[in-house]
Formats: sequence, C-alpha cells, structure tokens
Amino acid sequence: MPGETLTAATWKWGAVLLALGLGESFLTGKHGPCPFCGGKDRWRWDNKEGRGTWICNNCGAGDGIELVRRFLGIEFRDAIRRVDTVLGRPLTEDRKTERGDPRPRLRRIAQETRPATQDDAVGQYLRTRGLLVASEALRLHPALVYWDQRNGKPVKRGAYPAMVARVDDVKGEAITYHVTYLGPKGKAQVPSPKKILPGLRGISGGAIRLFEHQGRLAVAEGIETALAVHELTQIPAWATMNAGCMESLEVPAGVRELLVCADNDANYRGPKAAYTLANRMAMQGCAVRVRVAEQGDFLDDLKARRG
Repeated sequence: MPGETLTAATWKWGAVLLALGLGESFLTGKHGPCPFCGGKDRWRWDNKEGRGTWICNNCGAGDGIELVRRFLGIEFRDAIRRVDTVLGRPLTEDRKTERGDPRPRLRRIAQETRPATQDDAVGQYLRTRGLLVASEALRLHPALVYWDQRNGKPVKRGAYPAMVARVDDVKGEAITYHVTYLGPKGKAQVPSPKKILPGLRGISGGAIRLFEHQGRLAVAEGIETALAVHELTQIPAWATMNAGCMESLEVPAGVRELLVCADNDANYRGPKAAYTLANRMAMQGCAVRVRVAEQGDFLDDLKARRG
C-alpha cells in the first residue's frame, strides 16, 4: 500500500533519492539550482519531518514521492514501486519484471575500471582536494557515460573520467557503485557530478569500505572526508555517502571500536546522524566515540591543521 511505503521511507529519503539517481548536490538543504528548471538558488530540499519535502520558487513544492515521480517522469504508482525496490520491501513477480536489471551495467563497469593511481584523473582530482590516492577501493573509469534526465527520459550528456567506488552491504557483498565524474580541474561540469548508480538493492545500511577495519573503524559521510579522517587518525575509515546512510549503517560484528565523524552542519544534520548511529552501536556493546568537525568537515580540519 502507498501509505506503508511512505511510512517506511520516512527519514530515509536521502538514501532513496540517491539510489534512484538524484545528485547529492540537490540534497544538501542549501539553496541551489532546481533539478527540473535550473536557475541558481531557487531550489531547496528541506526534508520536513523526514518526508523528503522540497520547494522550488518556479516548480512549486512537494514531498519525496512527488520528487521521485517528477525526476523519473513516471506515474505515482510506478514511483511507489521504485521506492519499494530501494527500501527492499517485498515485490510481486510482476513488479520485478518492470524493474530494469542493473547487473549488466555494473558488471561492465567492473570490467572497465582499473586501480586509481597518483598520476591518473582520480589522483589529479584528489590532489585538488588536498588528498592522495590512499585506498585500493578507489578505481578509475576512463570514460563513463553521464546520463541525465530530460522530460522524464534518460539522455546522454557525454562521457567523463570517473572515480568509482563500490558500495558494500554488511556482509561485504557489492550493492552498487558510487561515481564521481571528473573534469580537467576537479569535478565534471555536469548537474550532478556525484551519483550512486541503480543497484541490486537499496543502499541503506551500506558503505564504501576504503580500508579493512581490523576491529577498529572510523566512519564519515563522503569519500574525501573519510580519507581525511584516516589521515588525521590513522584509523581505517569507511564512507557512508550521506547522513541518512550513516544513521542506518550496519556495522560488522567484528568491529569493537567505532569512531563516528560528523560534518559540522549548520542544521545539525551531520551530528544528529552521528549520534543516532553511536547510540545504536553503544546499546549493542560497541565502544563508540563521536567527533564533530571543527569547521565544515574533516577535510576542512585537515587543511586547517596543515596550514
């Protein structure tokens, strides 16, 4: 039932929308371009009461399911089905046949990527952020097609070098890929340079495992932030991709010590996610610490410390 889907998606819309292909830049809570009509600062995703709400001065306003419907150009019933798929809710056989199979594309990407190095496009990008390629989990795709949505239909917008990182579930099994499209001087000049590709199932609970945890683990939101945390603390770090996924992160049983690193968000979204995860893990007997970045995030802290 639609009502059950919307209830299940409450406070999970960030992860759901990323899994369906909406770019991270539209989900920051800050004013910016609208994914539908463009502009510069007419759009904001405010996610009131965890319902995925948004507002655009030109397009109007809506909730998470309306955002899915408009972004994908589909009817309400189909939007509900897409959200059910991401959340891992039971699907009937006829629903399964309506969902495109992502496995061929994911396999092709796996075959076409290679380990990133300090001298390739990934290494050059990370240097612009003040980082090195310190993780074997980061891979380079030499020319990955960028797909955009136009009038509800997928449209190619060229191919770009890309930093590709696998998203794993709690068992260490692959779910999908996180992609950062790259240009000559950093991220590619596309509407959403960071995307999570449609995967085998929902990304809730998953993470990008940049390093083996060895009983101690640090987690942060973004890949670059997690690399900075690793450099600052020398603790193996994972990236949860966003605050919603941090809240729902499933930590393997072998982790005995957990450091949760929060972005210093003006709306306290990062700290809220960090303390939600920390509370759950502490109740399970894990030794947990929470650190909130002094500035925007731990990459900013790393740069400040160097300076």
